[in-house]
Amino acid sequence: MFDWGPLTITDEETGDFETVNYISRQLQKTHDKPFFLAAGIYRPHLPWHVPQKYFDRFPLDSIKMPDTYENDLSDLGPVAKEIITRGGNYHKHVIEADQWKKAVQGYLASIAFADEMVGRLLHALERSAYADNTIVVIWSDHGWQLGEKMHWRKFALWENVIRTVMMMRVPGNLEKLPAGSAKGVATTNLTSLLDIYPTLVDLCNLPERDDFDGISLISMLAKPK
Repeated sequence: MFDWGPLTITDEETGDFETVNYISRQLQKTHDKPFFLAAGIYRPHLPWHVPQKYFDRFPLDSIKMPDTYENDLSDLGPVAKEIITRGGNYHKHVIEADQWKKAVQGYLASIAFADEMVGRLLHALERSAYADNTIVVIWSDHGWQLGEKMHWRKFALWENVIRTVMMMRVPGNLEKLPAGSAKGVATTNLTSLLDIYPTLVDLCNLPERDDFDGISLISMLAKPK
């Protein structure tokens, strides 16, 4: 699974493209009741295999590598050091095979491919009858180290691992949000993926529940600052 490289196939031949096509077809149908759709884009999950054109966007001589320092592990305790080598000591093998820069290229190519798929989904929504009354949430599960601190995967509590993508787009005609609420604004407030569900429950006027730990982000959506 810990592998990367370009494929001589088209976007249309990938599983993620099939997912996008399925969701796009649902958006073209006539629905007489509110509906929920979930689209799981597999990339940039391992292995980082996507069509060649996405690798071409990131020539190896343009790749910015993670910062590394001499004695970079001197401030780590035994558990943090054990996490580095857990599951096969990825960094050691990447260095020995001279694959570090190519691995970063594969990750960037996979992100670019995922962006293309998400763009296709949003374009399908824009062309549908539901463009103006659909809540859109885009999120990822975790970040990656890519060799920083000699660490590659998840499992650690470094900031670039626990920070994830989370974006919400709420139609302006929802009564839960005041008129003139901010749009296209980033916030530095602390959030959690656990907050997605209670936020949707709140926005959709569904019955309140008290059996989960997340909180509604409606107030933050209205005033992100």
